[in-house]
Amino acid sequence: MILFQIGWPDGRHDEFALAPGLTVRYRDDGVYVPGFADPARDWPCIHPGPLDAWAGRREHPFRIYFDLASLGRGGPGHLLLDVADTFSLFPPCVRVRINDHTSDHQLEPGSGEPALTGDLGAARRQQVLVTFPPDRLRVGRNMIEITSISGCWFLYDAVTL
Repeated sequence: MILFQIGWPDGRHDEFALAPGLTVRYRDDGVYVPGFADPARDWPCIHPGPLDAWAGRREHPFRIYFDLASLGRGGPGHLLLDVADTFSLFPPCVRVRINDHTSDHQLEPGSGEPALTGDLGAARRQQVLVTFPPDRLRVGRNMIEITSISGCWFLYDAVTL
């Protein structure tokens, strides 16, 4: 069962804020509340890393807040990050925090600069699958935080829980 999805896993990033070609206008980190937020307004297509001078050379936590009235039964949960592309020279290491638990995921080098202007012809799509036990989620408010902790930017294709 899909609890929420931001964007569409179609190899494109034009359904997000600042896409395509507007990444130079980056100002705010992504904050998303399913049912209230709009990817075209609230979730930038680009996630800067701490090596990106244009974004202040710092970590940028993107946060998703969602409420659960009850917990599902059975097996593990899955968070899937579909990545449209990454910087070619310094690909990011992405930290995913689900409530109080974190995991780090090194992304592969991508095609780089052409993707920033919307040219995804040479893009190197990849996925990060975070599998977690059901006790990571709780009744009430939950938070997922995605942060590039090293390297440079990556482009979102979709985020699915």
